[in-house]
Amino acid sequence: MSTTQPREPGSPVGAVPAPGGGVPLVPRGRRRDHALVAVVGALLAPVLLAVAGLAASWSLEGRWAAALGAIVVLFMVSGAAQALFAVRSSLGGLVTGLVALATQGIILVGPGGAADAPVAWARALIPTGMVLILAGLTLGGAWAMHVARRAGREQARHAHTQAQADRALGVRPAPPPDRRRDHVLSFPAVAAGVVGGLYLLREEYGRIVTDTSTLPTAQGLGVLLCALALLVSGATWAGRSTLGARVVGPLLAVAGLPPLLSGLGHLPGRGLAGVLAPADAAGISLVGAGVILATIGWGVHLARREGRLSQARLLRGGTSEA
Repeated sequence: MSTTQPREPGSPVGAVPAPGGGVPLVPRGRRRDHALVAVVGALLAPVLLAVAGLAASWSLEGRWAAALGAIVVLFMVSGAAQALFAVRSSLGGLVTGLVALATQGIILVGPGGAADAPVAWARALIPTGMVLILAGLTLGGAWAMHVARRAGREQARHAHTQAQADRALGVRPAPPPDRRRDHVLSFPAVAAGVVGGLYLLREEYGRIVTDTSTLPTAQGLGVLLCALALLVSGATWAGRSTLGARVVGPLLAVAGLPPLLSGLGHLPGRGLAGVLAPADAAGISLVGAGVILATIGWGVHLARREGRLSQARLLRGGTSEA
């Protein structure tokens, strides 16, 4: 007996049968979702950079409570945006990354570098490399979210096939794919990509954006491109397992807290932050990267879950009248 509902003549491909055998329901179009997340993504990049810049500026002024509050806002805004992208479309993360990358290009070709920034928070943020970090992580996170959503759909299809085989006589259901290898490799892969990218930016980036006499050299641009590639690859690994992103992210944020909260006095751990980001007196590159990476990991987890649930609904609709 067929397990799929016959399609009515003239009904759209992929339509879901209505309860009771009525006219098939057309799946909700995603054009509005794409438009919504594109607008949110375009606004998200400047908002995140502004909040991170304010945190850095307030930290340098000794206003540690205000700086910590800005980090909380950064976490909430980034987390809400990633949750929206997970439910609607990963296009939002792609747009965020492209806007940040375009901003980075404007900074590089500007004659005055960071000194030309019109506001104090931008002058404090630009030398830290946070603009390029945001671009790399969100571009990689968008692809990870796309991969995770597709993997969630595949999990739902496998579970559906397994349930059918379990009901059939003489058929042994195939075991689900083993993801232990992805979980084991996730932490070192994400750590190598993200920490490696931050390490490449530690000195070269600040020198490039503060040198107002010449344009970046080929060697300098090569270092920036390698750092961007490492950041993208590290965030992309979250599509296979979010374990690495959800562990490395908080660790980076904690590593950057001692310089960010320098108004409280000399806190332990400043040496590690100085090694990873010597040109970042406020530690915002570490804290910001950690917050963004952790929220990307959460968003990718939600995207996998959303893909699994949406595919399961389609499969239940296709077999309910069989």
